[in-house]
Amino acid sequence: LVVKCLETLNLFAYVIPVKGLDEDQFVVSLVVRSVQWLGHTRLVFKSDNEASLKALIAAAYRALRLKPEELEGVTREDAQRYDSQSNGATEAGIRSIRGLFRTMKLDLENNIGEKVPVDHPIVSWLLEHAALLLSAVVRKDDGTTPWFKARGRPFAQPLVAFGESVLYKQP
Repeated sequence: LVVKCLETLNLFAYVIPVKGLDEDQFVVSLVVRSVQWLGHTRLVFKSDNEASLKALIAAAYRALRLKPEELEGVTREDAQRYDSQSNGATEAGIRSIRGLFRTMKLDLENNIGEKVPVDHPIVSWLLEHAALLLSAVVRKDDGTTPWFKARGRPFAQPLVAFGESVLYKQP
């Protein structure tokens, strides 16, 4: 699941158990958490016309409408039938995440000397980390990062390579 803010260009990516809704609303909670992190009060949900994604957006819409004091407006916008360009910005975000994820996974496999299976739990961490890096570190045309646009300050946490050994001494 990829969530992209078209205003700040922040990306969120998650490995989800099922496409669409799940029994315990885990996927809906991921969407709601991403929207709350961004802090927007006006939202437009866009997706393609798949029934499972439409159901997920409807559930996220209902979950966000439970807090009307925080939101000014939530609307839904469906893509045009057979028009892949209507979600072009999201598709570009997916390509960016896919490329960085593939690079980081190959680097991790090279460092540990073993193949990482797709169903391994570390894959979900790696995917979320790839999306974080694209939002926190990569500068856009205006010279700012998506993190800065959303938070108003630069990303200031120290970063190390994924899976790298970090030596430290407890005080």
